[in-house]
Amino acid sequence: MAKLKRVGANREQIAFMLTETATKKGIRPDDVPLIVGRTDRRMPKFLLDALMFGVETGERHTTLFRSSASLAESYLPDEVIATLLSWRWLESGLTPAVVARQIESGIRHGRRMP
Repeated sequence: MAKLKRVGANREQIAFMLTETATKKGIRPDDVPLIVGRTDRRMPKFLLDALMFGVETGERHTTLFRSSASLAESYLPDEVIATLLSWRWLESGLTPAVVARQIESGIRHGRRMP
């Protein structure tokens, strides 16, 4: 926990980084600023809530798209975005093809690619 605080992680980020999923995915405490990637060092609330508590059935597609776009705007590599997001949405019942399509669309939108 001290290492997380030293790299500037706030309470919400520390809670996420200490989850079993973050640990299993190989996300290191030093990656916190990269994952967040925002000047205020805070993850958007809708994304944090989705990662911490899950996603409601009617909001899965939209929230995944928004989350992907938000992380892409922070210049995270595509692979990091996919790793960070896909587990939660696969767990919520979306198919791998749908998850991949929403992430790709969100990244493209976040980077303003045609």
